Amino acid sequence: MKQDSSNRDNLSDNSEKNKKEVGEEDMAIAEKELKTMQQLQQKKKLTRNEIRDAILKRSIQNNYKALERLSRT
Repeated sequence: MKQDSSNRDNLSDNSEKNKKEVGEEDMAIAEKELKTMQQLQQKKKLTRNEIRDAILKRSIQNNYKALERLSRT
């Protein structure tokens, strides 16, 4: 009986260690995924800003061309 209880204690200790190790590994993976997602988000922001700037430039060009046409008539 004493051996059974000591075996259970050893098993529970080992499972707790395994849980901690697995938890640490999961945290490392989660941190890497978080960094990757943050980098992707930054890229999206940059492209949004670039798109906004391109649209502004295009609309300015279109307005300038329209003004030139109006000034000819």
